[in-house]
Amino acid sequence: MTRLLKHGVMLMLLATAGCTLPFTQPPAEQKIVAGRTTKSEVLFLLGEPDRMFSSGAVKAVSGDKEFVLQDPSEIWLYYPSAVNLLDLIEFKTLRIVFDSQGIVTYHTH
Repeated sequence: MTRLLKHGVMLMLLATAGCTLPFTQPPAEQKIVAGRTTKSEVLFLLGEPDRMFSSGAVKAVSGDKEFVLQDPSEIWLYYPSAVNLLDLIEFKTLRIVFDSQGIVTYHTH
């Protein structure tokens, strides 16, 4: 009975180990400031992104007038380094958007 209890406790600890480690933001992430932080600073703080995307400018034309709705931007994505059961339900990805000058415009989770 004692052996069965020990194995049961160990099995329970192993099964719930992933549930007890929530995704935590690295302290470096808190140093990113919209309008000031550059791509090279983000690379230094967080390393290479897991994914990178570029989006072109979005313009609208009305008669002879042209309106820029969105400037070109580059988007970097950082995924959690460890995935646990809670991340499978709510996957928290750090998204950093840079303007055409390489300055952070905003970042979100």
